[in-house]
Amino acid sequence: MQLGYVGINYKNTDLSVRDKITFTDSGIADFMQQAEEAGVNQCICLSTCNRCEVFYLYEDETFVQVMFDLFNDYFGLTDTKLAGVKCGEEALVYLFCIAAGLESMVLGEDQILGQLKDAADLSRTLGHSGKELNYIVRDHDKNLFEAKKNTLRLIEKNMNEKWGEGTVTLTIKDQYKNMSEIIAGCMNLIDNAKKACELADITPLILPIRGGTDGCQLSFKGLPCPNLGTGGHAYHGPYEHITVEGMDMTVAMLVKLVGTFTE
Repeated sequence: MQLGYVGINYKNTDLSVRDKITFTDSGIADFMQQAEEAGVNQCICLSTCNRCEVFYLYEDETFVQVMFDLFNDYFGLTDTKLAGVKCGEEALVYLFCIAAGLESMVLGEDQILGQLKDAADLSRTLGHSGKELNYIVRDHDKNLFEAKKNTLRLIEKNMNEKWGEGTVTLTIKDQYKNMSEIIAGCMNLIDNAKKACELADITPLILPIRGGTDGCQLSFKGLPCPNLGTGGHAYHGPYEHITVEGMDMTVAMLVKLVGTFTE
């Protein structure tokens, strides 16, 4: 599969023309349907005030011309020099430059990244970005966690054996592990935290957490970082909050904690 691109932007097309060439959500659905009928099943349409561009995947070079003609015909472009075309690595580099804001009129602006994500989400919703299943695999036990990932690998193997190699592609991305396997060897950190709480007149409460924190990442990079409470409540929801008194107590505990490492 190769990445292809066709479209117009502020660099290659005058504003008077760009104002007339834009995708609505229904227009995107219509364009993608026409692309699918022409043999291109996966594409995204990015439409902003400064650009109207299509990125797509293709296997045969003939589809580059197909998409070029489709774009021009769809928008009634008689001057076929207006629409730009990029293929392969050039298209990929251009896409990354757009995401980084390097192709924006205001260099480095980050709004375009959100617009690009929205375009990808719409394509996925409309069924034009390939079939995709997303799962979150969790387990506190390291061995059970690996067993669950191996189950997914077995499913991929079985489905490809049944319906042909390449039918299913599995991608596993590890986000974070259970930091307890690191902290278990550094319990002096927990002891110091308990002592700091007591010195600050706070009753220490040790509870397991989910673990998706910077401290978890740092722990596996060689800097053990057990989490400390901040006094907050109802995290990740509309009622998330913290009191001034809670923050004051946290500061007092942190001061005492620093002191424990100087003794």
